[in-house]
Amino acid sequence: MSSLFSGTGGLHGNYGSALAAHSGKPQGRPYKGSGSQPMSFARPARTRVLPTPHIPNGLTIAPATEVRQRYRGVSVIMPDKGNVEGLVGYARRNFMVPIPQFATFDAFNAFLEEQCRKRQRDRLRGESETIGERLQRDLAAMQPLPASPFDACDQASAKVTAQSLVRYKTNDYSVPAAYGHQDVWIRGYVDEVVIGCRSEVIARHPRSWDREDVIFDPVHYLPLIEQKINALDQAAPLQGWDLPEEFATLCRLMEGRMAKHGRREYVQVLRLLENFDMADLHAAVKQAIHLGAIGFDAVKHLILCRVERRPPRLDLSIYPYLPRATVETTSAKAYMGLLSSGKGEAA
Repeated sequence: MSSLFSGTGGLHGNYGSALAAHSGKPQGRPYKGSGSQPMSFARPARTRVLPTPHIPNGLTIAPATEVRQRYRGVSVIMPDKGNVEGLVGYARRNFMVPIPQFATFDAFNAFLEEQCRKRQRDRLRGESETIGERLQRDLAAMQPLPASPFDACDQASAKVTAQSLVRYKTNDYSVPAAYGHQDVWIRGYVDEVVIGCRSEVIARHPRSWDREDVIFDPVHYLPLIEQKINALDQAAPLQGWDLPEEFATLCRLMEGRMAKHGRREYVQVLRLLENFDMADLHAAVKQAIHLGAIGFDAVKHLILCRVERRPPRLDLSIYPYLPRATVETTSAKAYMGLLSSGKGEAA
């Protein structure tokens, strides 16, 4: 056993090689007075070097050291992680120094993909082909990818509370009020939390990495606020909702013309966000204010015309609360009064 613990590093300075060769517990320990603590370590994993396989098209894969482990009774061969860690380190040093700043993970991933594609045009030392050309030969020898991509997420289940909230990882995320007290499933991604009930996705939120945070989607609570319209100004889910300025103008005009019913119609306008994008609704609200068609039906008609790309046809006769203007035909006699008044002032 002394040969196992001897090497260029001293009596037991090369004990790392002993771990790879010895499959049992070590029988040696350092001498007293050597300044080292007694060695105690767990049984190392068995390693083996695979023979060099030959691909039919002539592509040769170099030998790779792999670790065989057992997972739930099934023998699994895991590839050597040294190469993987080396590639991760290269990407970190070359693509993330200095630390990049991006608004979303999608923008960050697009940047990394662009850098990787640029890297494929490089030619390593001692190679006659670029990285991209060698990659194409490797891909020809590999098996095709699965038909459905791997969904890299954490899956969990929960129950909706009375406040239409779902707890996931110490944080609460809102769902539509109609799903109160129901069982839901959760998929937690790096940048997003997806909540569903049965086979339907009912909510999507940007993931919060804080603790004890509450993430609201105001649209989820609009049906309840429509029934309890007096809570429009005090509802917690609506606090901090950054809406364009035209929405506040529309709310003020509706409330001034129709009082409480106008507030309810304003909530109905906001509920159009359940089916339409904010950009389309914003454009419809601006057009309604410009035309003077202040009402839910008018805004809904305008947004449908915008989506369907057809001209709007508004019949203002169905809006009895709108102010009416009467324009009479101009008569030439009306100007005689101006002439007479002018003579009086001259005198």
